[in-house]
Amino acid sequence: MKLIQLYKIFFILLFISISYSKHVKPTGKEDLYKLSGISTKSTRSYYFLDENGLLYSNLKRYGQDGKNATIKVVSRSQIAPNSNSKKSFGFKLIVKRGKRAVISKELTYNKRASKVTSQQQKGFYFTEAGFWIEEIKIDDKTKIYIKPLDGSSDTFVRVVIDESKERIMKDSKKISTLNRKQKYSIKFENNSGKSIKSHNWFIADDSGDKFKIQGPALIRIFSRYMFNENENSYLDLYSINLFEDEKWVSEYNILPEKSDKNARIVSKDLANYSLGKYKSFYYNVPAGTHYYTLKMPSASKENKFLFKIEEYEIR
Repeated sequence: MKLIQLYKIFFILLFISISYSKHVKPTGKEDLYKLSGISTKSTRSYYFLDENGLLYSNLKRYGQDGKNATIKVVSRSQIAPNSNSKKSFGFKLIVKRGKRAVISKELTYNKRASKVTSQQQKGFYFTEAGFWIEEIKIDDKTKIYIKPLDGSSDTFVRVVIDESKERIMKDSKKISTLNRKQKYSIKFENNSGKSIKSHNWFIADDSGDKFKIQGPALIRIFSRYMFNENENSYLDLYSINLFEDEKWVSEYNILPEKSDKNARIVSKDLANYSLGKYKSFYYNVPAGTHYYTLKMPSASKENKFLFKIEEYEIR
């Protein structure tokens, strides 16, 4: 076989290997459980969430350094075989960059029995899976912590990492606030210097903004800090709090950075403001109709923020 052909095969195999989701192993010696019945081809590796929790570091092994990636946290609990009832379980998810927590949320599930079993413990079955998706930055500073919740049933966790991909927004699902606030468009330059417009942005209210979502759905919440060019001082950090049906579910701490794409609001009234880079996070909306509140505690006359919400096809 010619050397060129060997190189072609090597690069094809390399492309295939980095295109698939990668299972992430926790740091340290954790109790591994091989679960079968999920796929007919192989088992799936889950780790028992003990009182010390699970730590995932050195994430550069699973993605490109400095690039964003999507993490999927899959969890299950043990359940009696042929059980007709559901079982509740959960955990706390924390993502840190250095010492600063950028994601902190408590996740709980209530799932029925499935046909999934364990090779280690014969006769035990596992619940259906609970799924959670987040987008994170891959570098030496980013670490994922999964900690047990008080009173939760035994929980088994699998973390998968994948490259971030553009998602297709549902054209029929333009998410607006319930109080029908004014919408804004922004203009920025793409990598080729061409002017691009983005629509359906709102200015955050310090008392919170409410919206309604019909689940199951996957939404993405974007935010941009508004830099007032007449002021010299800006926030070093801002937070977004998300509430589901009046209950707090998560807090996101965000570092504002000025846009390098000359992003601005298409409005004469706000001509003095340049915009920060967009920051975003995903949220998995459960089945049924749910009401959400988005709060930015720092929002005021001095500190302004834009946000928008997009809903995506679940694939």
